[in-house]
Amino acid sequence: MLKLYQKRDNKLVIGIYNIKGGVGKTTTLVKIAATMILEKDRNDFAITSIDFMRADSSIQLQKYSELLGIPFYHYKSITQYKKEIV
Repeated sequence: MLKLYQKRDNKLVIGIYNIKGGVGKTTTLVKIAATMILEKDRNDFAITSIDFMRADSSIQLQKYSELLGIPFYHYKSITQYKKEIV
């Protein structure tokens, strides 16, 4: 599922979530980030993860963030994520 909403400071947040693995969440997120940078000339965003089931997905996102030159944040719980992001 893809969800778009505005953060309190009016920044756009794109949430991609699905309990099932292997459905393309990481790929979709990286493609959206690359499109924002390459086609929209925007780099005023970060990639975040709250995936506590599969550690390697967070490692992948961290590497992609480094390649794209944007920050990456990993949250340990949904509660922490909601407090800091939403």
